Amino acid sequence: MTTKELYKDVKDCCGCEACAQVCPKNIIVMSQDSEGFYYPVITNEDNCINCGRCKLVCPLKKPFEEPRSIRKSLGGYSKEESIIKQSASGGFAYTLSSQFIKNGGVVYGVCYSEKNIKNIEYTRCETIEQLLPTRGSKYVQSRKYDIYKWVKKDLKTGIEVLFFGLPCEVAALYHYIGVQKKLYTVNLICHGPTSLKVHSEYIDQLLVDNGKKDITHFSVRHKLEAWKPYYIHAVFNDNSNYNIKFIDTDYGVAFQNLKRPSCSKCRFKVYDSWYGMPADITIGDYHLARSGMPHYNHWGSSQVSSHSEKGDQLIKLVEDQMKLFPISEKCAVHYNPAFFRPTHVRWNRPLFAYIFKHKGLNAACTHWSVRVVNRFVKFKLALVSLFAKCLRIIRK
Repeated sequence: MTTKELYKDVKDCCGCEACAQVCPKNIIVMSQDSEGFYYPVITNEDNCINCGRCKLVCPLKKPFEEPRSIRKSLGGYSKEESIIKQSASGGFAYTLSSQFIKNGGVVYGVCYSEKNIKNIEYTRCETIEQLLPTRGSKYVQSRKYDIYKWVKKDLKTGIEVLFFGLPCEVAALYHYIGVQKKLYTVNLICHGPTSLKVHSEYIDQLLVDNGKKDITHFSVRHKLEAWKPYYIHAVFNDNSNYNIKFIDTDYGVAFQNLKRPSCSKCRFKVYDSWYGMPADITIGDYHLARSGMPHYNHWGSSQVSSHSEKGDQLIKLVEDQMKLFPISEKCAVHYNPAFFRPTHVRWNRPLFAYIFKHKGLNAACTHWSVRVVNRFVKFKLALVSLFAKCLRIIRK
């Protein structure tokens, strides 16, 4: 087996890291490319025994064995305002995780590394205190390391596991260990992650610009006055705070212009496709919630869709802790393109990636091509809004 046989093109690798973990000879490592995304590399091809496990475990080479559709969808928020304020949207993920741990289970989620805030990785949580760092969105693809092995070990010992991940990561987990009775999974509505290199360079830039040595807390979805707009929030080692609108930062610009290549043809976005929805439930922001609606909260609203009986059980687990209201499939899916549509690739992506590689994050984010694309996107959104208004008038 050679590295080229693992994947022929960068679009054929989602960075789930399952192949590296399943290799019995431990000769597959994840290597960062010039854009900052990780890809598998076979370090010693002579030691390969051609078992084929790396190919079998790949979620992009084989569809999920139990394709799932939507059983029901709900929108709402936590009954505790403090939970909503500290969560990315309405607090569903944290509330579910807390209840799951209280019932004796363990939760796997993503956090900024304790050792190095420039790294984003999976972590195992068996206490509420361990759960706290996983709160909030991370717009960067996380490192998995040995996380699938940990999940498998927990399940073998009879522990119930709740796993949060992007659709491709959930699919990779199922390919690695199969469908398990005590495994519960959660898809995050995914807009496509940017790279760890973007995150790392932004952190370095932030420290230099503010004359600081270290960051003790970091968030890209901080709620300053309300749910929106999103703020980047950083706490430095001297306890000083830094806040800035996410959209106005190099981080925000890179998130829009530099996605993982495989996201442009995501197999898991089309919920009625042959790949299906791999998880028991899918959660994310409920952007249709407006003031006066029962689903709306000033600090954020969540939406959740169930795809299995286990998904129904997970929703039932938080019914007493959250205010949840039924929403139609149309509201949950069709008005939320990130649910079913692969990530759109902006025409300037190759140029952005080239400048990022040779001149750094700030040079790429301030290039004239970014401004041109942003103007086009704003114009397009204005046309869509105008069309929607005209349609409402005609229907009246």
